[in-house]
Amino acid sequence: MRHIAFAVAVGLVGCGDDETVSVDAALDARADSPSDATRDAPADAPSDGATDAATDAATDAATDASADANACAPTITPCDGTNDSDGDGLDDTWETSGYVDLNCNGIYDGPAVDIDLSGASPTVKDIFVFYNYMVPSPATHTHQPPAAALDQVIAAFAAHGIHLHFVDGGPIAETIVTTLDPAPSAACAGTSVSTIRDLRSAHLGNRQPAFHYMVFAHRATTPDAAHALACPTDPVCAERPNPDATGSADLFGDDAIISFGAPIDAGQTIEPFLVATTAMHELGHNLGLKHGGADACVRNKPNYISVMNPQSYQLDGIPVADGPGSINYRTCNAESDCEPPSVSSGTCAVANACHCTTGQDVVLGFNYCYRVDYSSGNLIALDELAPSAGVGGLDENVGVGGPSTDEDLVLYFVPGATQLVGVSNGGPIDWNNNGVIETHVSADVNNDNSQTLLTTQDDWAVLNLRFQCAPAYGARVTGATMP
Repeated sequence: MRHIAFAVAVGLVGCGDDETVSVDAALDARADSPSDATRDAPADAPSDGATDAATDAATDAATDASADANACAPTITPCDGTNDSDGDGLDDTWETSGYVDLNCNGIYDGPAVDIDLSGASPTVKDIFVFYNYMVPSPATHTHQPPAAALDQVIAAFAAHGIHLHFVDGGPIAETIVTTLDPAPSAACAGTSVSTIRDLRSAHLGNRQPAFHYMVFAHRATTPDAAHALACPTDPVCAERPNPDATGSADLFGDDAIISFGAPIDAGQTIEPFLVATTAMHELGHNLGLKHGGADACVRNKPNYISVMNPQSYQLDGIPVADGPGSINYRTCNAESDCEPPSVSSGTCAVANACHCTTGQDVVLGFNYCYRVDYSSGNLIALDELAPSAGVGGLDENVGVGGPSTDEDLVLYFVPGATQLVGVSNGGPIDWNNNGVIETHVSADVNNDNSQTLLTTQDDWAVLNLRFQCAPAYGARVTGATMP
């Protein structure tokens, strides 16, 4: 059964986690106040007061200059990890201070001058994302992401010890196409086009050293199939852009586009779960994740349960069964049906781990519980080819392996475009759908017209948060993109 990600009419509401401005007055006072003179006075003897005073003044000036210089780092590229204890690409002093002192005057001058990093910590990984959303004129629809969708992404990162901050930059004028290409041709992008480079210049302000930039736009890269034929192929998979794609992003970098123009133009509703999975998917590319784990161009792997898996777990979320070893969806009518105290055991027994879809009752006849997550890499590799009888291939007895308590549903293909549901807890999966559980089976379970070894990956273990070190850092001129 293919799970359809879109359903009914348009109208997104809500806003992101808009960070508030704060000033670390206590830290500024410690770094720059005249309290040093009070500290030094008792040690100064009257006989050499002038000498000591001069020495103290020079020492204090050097200390203050050092403190100010640490907070002042407008062009930092922490590729060597210097002064970045938690490895998140943000200088420890920035995070301790709660701001980046761009004008190097030792105090926080407000967001118009310095970069506000309220809520950051030098001991907890932080990711800051500034976003804009497009609204056409007249306002027939909006691309504003629902607050609930962004909260789901924040919760997913929090479960792995990472503090994700979404900062709402507000609405901007809609163009048909938004592109990462700094100089797109009209033949590819059409004539109604915004570039990320220009949008950064107009809206991101001074945040570049510390922030990712995300735009909730109409279409990414190209407006239609005819224009797509004139676009260059991407440098990773040598594919031309899809005008119906839900986004595009730097593959390791700091720019991402979320684009739901195709279903909006078709009069469909963009449900919050799809916004959540897509935002996390495109941000994942910024953090170095690909569509197939280590394999950038291999999609729909049943053993790669991650929102990075585009046509399976991005469009549907990661569906959850009603218990380990079951292929029955855990159905729901409200968010409370997918979390404590309604659920007391298994994956969904943890607060904010599972959510309830909306709109799928119209498509499937029911709503179901799902997760927004990257892969934890606890499944086995799948060899789709048994070269001869009794040799290699898929062992249907163990399916995708996995912990005995796992409740995620495995989505796989066999044969052709028909998608079936299996278990992820090491139970059997009839990969070739012949009604018999066998040991050496050949089957194209990811529907790519080949039989290969499908590997998996622990996404959380390989995230790269130091986007300042990427070729695509800032206004992109080089670097790979992923549609």
